[in-house]
Amino acid sequence: MTDVRTETQKTVQDLLNGNEPFTSACVSHPIIKEDADVRHFDVSQAIRGMWRGGQMIGEDGSPYVRTSITVWPDGPGTVPANAWLYHPDNFDPDSFNPRSRVLVRSGSVDDGDDAVATLTNTADGSTVQRQCQVQKVDTTLNVPRSLIKKIGWQPGDGLTVDATGATVVIKKTTDATAKRRVDQEGRIRLHGAAVGALKTTSPIALLVDPTGADKYLQISALTTPATTTTAPATATATADAATTAPAQATPVGKGLSVWD
Repeated sequence: MTDVRTETQKTVQDLLNGNEPFTSACVSHPIIKEDADVRHFDVSQAIRGMWRGGQMIGEDGSPYVRTSITVWPDGPGTVPANAWLYHPDNFDPDSFNPRSRVLVRSGSVDDGDDAVATLTNTADGSTVQRQCQVQKVDTTLNVPRSLIKKIGWQPGDGLTVDATGATVVIKKTTDATAKRRVDQEGRIRLHGAAVGALKTTSPIALLVDPTGADKYLQISALTTPATTTTAPATATATADAATTAPAQATPVGKGLSVWD
């Protein structure tokens, strides 16, 4: 009998060592192919346990992030479904397209504890272009490089960092004396008091596009209970697909379905 937790951790570690993006279905499919008694749900739970434990670290030492994406499973009668994509922080989720899964859009999240999903409010009620969850490792938080690249910031750009409660707002500044900057690797690392206020396993990083002003980045902690907000079309709040998969989707193999 397969030890699901051990086999899942081994498979995920192989993917991390290659800095490969993956969904839980990418992990469960090969395991179930070897042992049809394994359930996708158990593999998915083991993966989430690794995420909550801060164990998803890429080969280059950088923590993975996760973004909720929409995939199109193969098979008659299947419908689009949401799935967590675990990926390096510089990977563009829109480019994920393995194993007959065609990405439609990305941008929605849940609270990281498999409860009802909600969007995090922006500091000024602006439109959220993209968001993903971040692993906080010790006292350091790496802002996803995919968001930094998408917003167009370059190494050396000056930054202002405003920490208020469990919300950190990062903006670009032309002030030549700015002490905080995008580093030479294109990263933004948060330390100290700003990170300490984000008392959550998976803070949410947002790329915010305010009307009539420059784009900025926001890091926020979800509160419990969370208050549902109205989501823009590109960032629809959804529950995790592993617990709310469409009834008409077609199972593949014993205990396995094609969504995450």
